[in-house]
Amino acid sequence: QKELYDRAKAELKPLLARLHRANRDKLGPAFADGQSALILDAQQKSTQWCNFMEAAPQPLPLPQLACVYSVSNAQLLKEGAREYFDTLQTAIEKMSELMPGQVPPIEIPPPQSQEVASGTIYKYSLPPMFGVDARTAPNAGVSTDVLALSLMPETTQQLLTVKPLQGPGPLANLDRPLAT
Repeated sequence: QKELYDRAKAELKPLLARLHRANRDKLGPAFADGQSALILDAQQKSTQWCNFMEAAPQPLPLPQLACVYSVSNAQLLKEGAREYFDTLQTAIEKMSELMPGQVPPIEIPPPQSQEVASGTIYKYSLPPMFGVDARTAPNAGVSTDVLALSLMPETTQQLLTVKPLQGPGPLANLDRPLAT
């Protein structure tokens, strides 16, 4: 086991340096603004969220958690994400070579991409054997200034869309002075 550990350490240590460079040179500058938000949403509805659930007589909301991050440089963000995926694929290949039969040679497919008015959504559709609503797909949406992560592309698209602030009372009319 020590020999396997030493070989794995020699093969994987350069990959950690590669991830460090991706963080330092790409992801760090891509998120230079440092703003983020955690969102709880329940707008998506279905009568049957998964196949082991009995169909409901009325559509039920699904509470969803989403994360939104301010992006300073979308191109660096995409390059950093690509570097992470490439590094993970290389790590799987190296471990498969070091431990044949124990670590299968899995190939990570690229995400499906969908251009929307406000940016691009990258998603992985879940296989039917999971038995969840077909709209459920882990995803990331990137616009020029926002990264949104959620389990439903519809939610991500809403989070990427720029909307003016709407509110009750004084916030209903932002064209007039709100304080004197």
